[in-house]
Amino acid sequence: MRSKHHFLTRIYNNRWLQVFLGFIVFIGLGTVYSYGILRIEIQNEFNVGSTLSGLPYLTSLAFYSLTMLVSGRYLVKHSPAKIMVIGSIFVSIGWILSGLVSTILGLVMTYGVILGIGVGLSP
Repeated sequence: MRSKHHFLTRIYNNRWLQVFLGFIVFIGLGTVYSYGILRIEIQNEFNVGSTLSGLPYLTSLAFYSLTMLVSGRYLVKHSPAKIMVIGSIFVSIGWILSGLVSTILGLVMTYGVILGIGVGLSP
């Protein structure tokens, strides 16, 4: 058990690895802004107009900003790396579930709420 702890400590203290992993995480989190590319396909897939097709993105921005207010308090108590991992998990789950939904309301819940919370948790 001691060697496992030593290995994780070495990884955690490697600054260049943290920079690389941070870069990868922020590329993943930045995909939330690619919604405009998908919007026409969403309109066609769910047979909705431009107002309803923008609702998932609007919801994600709202939850992003609300979650940032809350997550700022946790950054003081917990490591930013832990908060970022939790946020990345939320973003991953949001993307996966968004690919499985069949209604615009489902997309609002998965892309808007879950993915928005994940981006808001990332420092």
